[in-house]
Amino acid sequence: RFCVLAMPGNGRDGLCATCGVPGCTCVVCTCVADGVLHLDSASGRCGAGAASTSSYNFRVPGLSALSIAHRRRIERVLARAGVQHCRFNELQDSLEVEAVGSPRRVKAALACSGFDAELVRAATVKSASPTKELTLDVQGMSCASCVGTVERAVQAVAGVRKVSVSLLAHRAEVAFEHPATSEDITDAIDTVGFDVAVLRETQGGLDGDENKDKPSVLRLSLAPSATLDGVRRQLSAVHGVEGVIFTSKVRAKVMYWPRKIGARSLLAAMAPSCDIAPEEQDCTAADAHAALRLVFLVSLPPSSIVVLVTEHHFDALDTTLLPGMSVQLALLAALTAFVLFWCGWRFHASARAAIRHRAYTMDVLVSMSTCISFFYGLSVAAYHVVRPSESGPSMGAPMFFETSAVLVSALLFGRLMEASAKAKTMAALQQLSSKRPSAGTLVTDGQESQCPYDLIQVGDVLRVKPGESVPVDGEIISKSAAECDESLLTGESRGVAKQRGSIVLGGSTCLSGGFLMVAVGVGNSSTLARIVQLVEDAQAKRPAVQAIVDVVASYFVPAILMLSGLTFVTWMLVGYELRFHDGLSSAITHGMSVLMIACPCSLGLATPTAVMVATGHAATFGILVKDASTWEVIRGARVVVLDKTGTLTRGRPKVVAFALMRCA
Repeated sequence: RFCVLAMPGNGRDGLCATCGVPGCTCVVCTCVADGVLHLDSASGRCGAGAASTSSYNFRVPGLSALSIAHRRRIERVLARAGVQHCRFNELQDSLEVEAVGSPRRVKAALACSGFDAELVRAATVKSASPTKELTLDVQGMSCASCVGTVERAVQAVAGVRKVSVSLLAHRAEVAFEHPATSEDITDAIDTVGFDVAVLRETQGGLDGDENKDKPSVLRLSLAPSATLDGVRRQLSAVHGVEGVIFTSKVRAKVMYWPRKIGARSLLAAMAPSCDIAPEEQDCTAADAHAALRLVFLVSLPPSSIVVLVTEHHFDALDTTLLPGMSVQLALLAALTAFVLFWCGWRFHASARAAIRHRAYTMDVLVSMSTCISFFYGLSVAAYHVVRPSESGPSMGAPMFFETSAVLVSALLFGRLMEASAKAKTMAALQQLSSKRPSAGTLVTDGQESQCPYDLIQVGDVLRVKPGESVPVDGEIISKSAAECDESLLTGESRGVAKQRGSIVLGGSTCLSGGFLMVAVGVGNSSTLARIVQLVEDAQAKRPAVQAIVDVVASYFVPAILMLSGLTFVTWMLVGYELRFHDGLSSAITHGMSVLMIACPCSLGLATPTAVMVATGHAATFGILVKDASTWEVIRGARVVVLDKTGTLTRGRPKVVAFALMRCA
């Protein structure tokens, strides 16, 4: 029997009915019937519970071992139980669902599927919960396995709707709702061993409306007497402030809505605890490139000496230091140790963090192969010192030293090329951002003064003279006629006539006339800021083919480790059966060869590198790419249609022919 409570929803009393259901023999039937009744109530035909949606998190042992087909069957059973959305978390053997009604219905559906579920957390989901977008800087990622680890960690946070991680840009874009917070997401990434910092947090998801206003950022420097908690409490009392991110103990980035509060008003409200801070150039990519170049150049001389000494015989290096130890072996061991543990320390540090959090990245392969090669060569040399009279594979030690040193230098060169591509792309974006002026001429009660770009407010009256750049988006209010060059934004090299009521765009240049304008779009709401943000987002997004590559790469490292171990065991058995004198040396050599060949991992780096470089290079020519998938589909284009003439001109006159005319 079923007891059904039907609520009309029009203020009338509900109707309670008891129904007999023949053929209901098990919990599966109960779950299906209960789910059907509840879904009908959501559509308004009958009622079986409240219409509010709740989020439940269950711990389900054995969930990680399920196949895709088995998960699809569970999703169908849960859908009949009133579940609207579910997400599997393999890392924690948990299941997050959004359902209408009590968690007992979901637990019964899981029980009929053969799983004993335990309710961990329950929360009410607001139907109109605003979606927020969080942009994070994630350092320490080196391959596609790292990307997968970060994505799985973020997706495990209840409330996360979408996540996109860029390997080369070291950025993560996360769209989340209640009950998730930015602290939960950063803690999840920090837990899996990556350094994370919040770049910005805004309203609206990754697929939100791009034309609506966006919160602007005001950089503040804290006074010596100010505290972080005090500044946070002071900002919470200011109307129009969206949030604050403390980049250090003395610096903060305040996100505010320009149409609710102006930058100067916000600065006045925060005085005297805060003052405006100068804009800092993002030199992270350039600094990383310079550091890698230094390390690579330092590794070249010792690696070259190791190769030269190993491949050529020098009588002077045959001098015996100890019984069984020559100057050659001592020199090779010292130089290889320097290259491996000083120049290549970044690989070992990253591998240690990855193993500690049970993530197998490409740095794990690099660290394992180079360390095994070095320490085996060292053990061979030490064995020959302890027992100099015994013959052994001592001549193989230089080869293992050479392998470690050369591999570290080669991989450093690959990382240097990757950092170089990123630095050039970031430079192109900074060049695009530098088109806006640093200040504007503010007109107040007939008096003119220079106002920094960050302090221009919506509604300010600004004067633009011939030859000057328009600081922000605005509307002309003076009666004078003017002409503006908007080629930076529109691609049209010919000047555009402007008059009273015309819209001018920030970053364009006033060619003639001069005018007064009222600021309309400032900060991140300006057209130029949207373009820069569009290019940055396009670099962070991944095309469809990258998702396939990341899935393959996530299984790549474990497969290589298993294959290397199998190769080692096979050669040990072959050496034992055939009585090879250097069976252990041969087994280690072939096992390490498998690891070393797989170390560069161009599979996971080729696609994101191509997307980033192509998007940044196109931006320098005025070609703006909205989505990374554009590069994937444009290869099939055969015809390009332009909306107007003059778009492909160079923007300046050029002499194509000349002739000498005789004077009349």
